[in-house]
Amino acid sequence: MTFAGKPIQILHQDADIAVLIKPAGLALKDVPDKTLQLLLPSLLTPSTHVYDALPQPLIISNGLDRKTTGLVLAVKTHIAQLNVQDAWNRNRIRTVYHAIVSGRMVHPHTKTPIAANESFTSTIRIDNVELTTTFTILHVTRCQKIDFISTLLIEPHLPLFPPKPNYHIRLHLDALGNRLIGNSRLTAPLVAAGVKNTMIMLTRIELLHPRTAQRTIVDIGEPERLQKMRQRQELFWTKQHHAGQDDNNQDMVRMAYNRGHQMFGGLCFSVNQSVMVPRQSTETLVQTAVELLPHSISDTERVLRVLDVGTGSGNILVSVLHIMSHDHHQRITGVGMDISDDALSIAHKNAASLIPSHDCILVKQDMTDPKLHSDISEIAPYDIILCNPPYHTLQKVSLLQLMDEPAAAMISGSTGLEAYEGMLTGILNSTAVGPATSVVLEVPPRLAQKVTVLFEEGGRWKLTDARRDVHLAPRCLVFKVRK
Repeated sequence: MTFAGKPIQILHQDADIAVLIKPAGLALKDVPDKTLQLLLPSLLTPSTHVYDALPQPLIISNGLDRKTTGLVLAVKTHIAQLNVQDAWNRNRIRTVYHAIVSGRMVHPHTKTPIAANESFTSTIRIDNVELTTTFTILHVTRCQKIDFISTLLIEPHLPLFPPKPNYHIRLHLDALGNRLIGNSRLTAPLVAAGVKNTMIMLTRIELLHPRTAQRTIVDIGEPERLQKMRQRQELFWTKQHHAGQDDNNQDMVRMAYNRGHQMFGGLCFSVNQSVMVPRQSTETLVQTAVELLPHSISDTERVLRVLDVGTGSGNILVSVLHIMSHDHHQRITGVGMDISDDALSIAHKNAASLIPSHDCILVKQDMTDPKLHSDISEIAPYDIILCNPPYHTLQKVSLLQLMDEPAAAMISGSTGLEAYEGMLTGILNSTAVGPATSVVLEVPPRLAQKVTVLFEEGGRWKLTDARRDVHLAPRCLVFKVRK
């Protein structure tokens, strides 16, 4: 039998129970139009236990809504109905869902991403029901529209399934900051990429048979449509990635603001609309800084000093401090400066959660002012000064529709060079710079040559290196004081 052209498959059937696949679009029961419950008599063979048989087979609700595909358990006899309902009450029926959600799953306490093949269990209270769920990350996939999608196994643990367990799973995911693809306006950008229905499916039911007590397992594995969805998004992202378009992805920006965090360099940074959303291309700046700094304690007897100009969310500074201290065990102090109090508040939050035991100072300071705040001057000069300045013109921002992010972090002026010019007469014309200081700047590829000329024409600065990003475009310039 089919429903709307989709087969209703029976995967297991005996005299007492049956397990079927409910297609999306078909309700289980309790609605006026055609439901799976009404179709059961024509789908299933009658029970051979004639004197114990129910008048008609019954669905033991697992809460699948109309939009969700998945396994459904039905009973044919009184003893099956009694024992299966008792098993639900005692949490003795195991159900597992496959799902695709937005973003990466993050440890609630450490704020670090959870890798593929890792599991964690979370308990929250929703609608006065304590819901405990085990999540296993199967795949983490780059995505054109929303940066990352994650494929999960979801196993809810409930003493008794509430009327809408599928709904509760969605709320649990929302509370963790990961929304089911196809279930929210926040994942709407993916609809244009071919997403149909909600990306969740009940794929495994495991129970003791209500009459024989033999273990009965029905497991259909990962649905093909989830696999195709993941493969399609990875292909779209790869094409976009090689085209160098990820910096202008405003769907990704809006998703990051809505969920309140963004992955960068393997760490999870809190973000809001007072800061720019970290881009993968900026990881080139972090990698360059780490390579320029000494990598072992034997390389230096003193504490290394890093200054991050226009720190924003703190993603650059925190990433450098994290790598240098955790991976290279180097003593290092970092100072982040920004003109925005709101941005500094976010940077404080990220530093406190991601590098709580590290020396990280955050100060309000204008990059165009050569007069330094005392917290900056006391540590000067710095081994390395990092900056990803605003370099878009107003016309470019309007053209690319980048208006969701703070203008002060995006717009430089009419040429795109104004922030670099301000640095030369400001922070780079101060005691923050010493004879051995390296300055590492992020640049848009179109301005790389102009920024080089701007720095070198004064005679003080010399370009010592130019790094390319993952798109093989010029992204990072390294300058040192001429000797």
